[in-house]
Amino acid sequence: MKIKNKKVIIISILIVLLIAIFLILKVKVIDKMTPGMVYKNSKKTSSDSSEEHAEIPTPDRIIYKNQDGEYMIFEKGTSDFSDIYDELDLSLSKFIDGKVYSEDKISEMQSNGSFIEYDYDTISKNYVFMFDEPEIGLIKRLTDSGQVLQTSLKDKEKLVKRLNSLVKSDYLTKYDFDSEYKLTSEVKFKEVETAWNFEKTNTTGIYKKIIKDDKTEYKALLKQLALDNIQEISDVDFSKQDVVFIASLYEVDNIKKNVGNLKYNLGKFHEDYEIDLYIVSKVVNTNCLYFNVSEDQKLLAYAFITKTPYYSSEDQKYYTNLTGNKEEVISLDKAAEIAEEEAKKDIYQYQGWKSVFVARYDENDSVSGELISGLDEISRLYNWNEEWKVKDYTGKLMWKVRLEDLNDPLTSLYVYVDAKTGEIIGAGQSSD
Repeated sequence: MKIKNKKVIIISILIVLLIAIFLILKVKVIDKMTPGMVYKNSKKTSSDSSEEHAEIPTPDRIIYKNQDGEYMIFEKGTSDFSDIYDELDLSLSKFIDGKVYSEDKISEMQSNGSFIEYDYDTISKNYVFMFDEPEIGLIKRLTDSGQVLQTSLKDKEKLVKRLNSLVKSDYLTKYDFDSEYKLTSEVKFKEVETAWNFEKTNTTGIYKKIIKDDKTEYKALLKQLALDNIQEISDVDFSKQDVVFIASLYEVDNIKKNVGNLKYNLGKFHEDYEIDLYIVSKVVNTNCLYFNVSEDQKLLAYAFITKTPYYSSEDQKYYTNLTGNKEEVISLDKAAEIAEEEAKKDIYQYQGWKSVFVARYDENDSVSGELISGLDEISRLYNWNEEWKVKDYTGKLMWKVRLEDLNDPLTSLYVYVDAKTGEIIGAGQSSD
């Protein structure tokens, strides 16, 4: 019995020792957790409210304007960025669908007070923490407005003091949001040269180039654009400024800037590329550019680029640049009328029945036609007289109008109409 009791005691002691070792190891593992993990846990328990707020996407930059009107930029990945982000997270509470303010009103509030704005590289739906607005704590930016998500921030005065203590270091660069310079080049260009290395935008007729730090590239581009003799744009402080070049087929009426983007309001279409240069503070996110242009002006630019005829509402005339120069032409509808009249002649009755050639079966149909420079597929042409065969039509603008035979859907006639005079050049048959 004594031996058996002794074994029980020994086993019990071993079990106690194993439990003790397990607990010691667990404590050591907890101690080795990353500071961020510990901080996030403690942050949640330190909140004096049980309300949860919606998640705000982590920004790429934090822009802070202090009470002295100085702007500071904090990039993601830095310790200052993390400290500010964590402090602001503590100030959040449950979000609401609050009042909506216009973009201009938000800019006015930012101009008059202190704020922090969360900025994102390629989207403009920023979040703005307001420190001097009594009825606004947090705003989410929309396309051209912003909605209040919080009417106040928790412990705002303490928050501002903590923020100022975080950013009072002398090593931080201070930026001036209002520093800018605009210039429209007097020299116009027929096309955007490959050597300029401009990027095509999603807006028809607009190319862009942003230079953020390469002074050598900037100087070289100024020379290519014949702008190198203008003193005001030669000296750019790339530590605090970006340069935006726009090559555009539109007049630039004005440029609206805010932390998250630049918005170009564009006017009338013109037939040469105009260079607009804008030197702007690095506070502004030059990765996000928006171009506002009316649809009718955009259609003119598209027609110009694709060398298709376009209508000018200013003088109610049609033009084309198919040959490289702006030239007035008759409309396709007018050319179709002329072609239909020509096709009534007996010389175009080449089938064994009476053909009735029309440009459209009914008034709702579109005319099939193409503006060309010079004759095409001359081997298919029918009823050309000797003058037409030998005459040089290189570079001559003409409408190639396709007419359909009402009496035979497989028979058609191509009529070539001088696009400037309306005269008949010739015709060609086609049997599909």
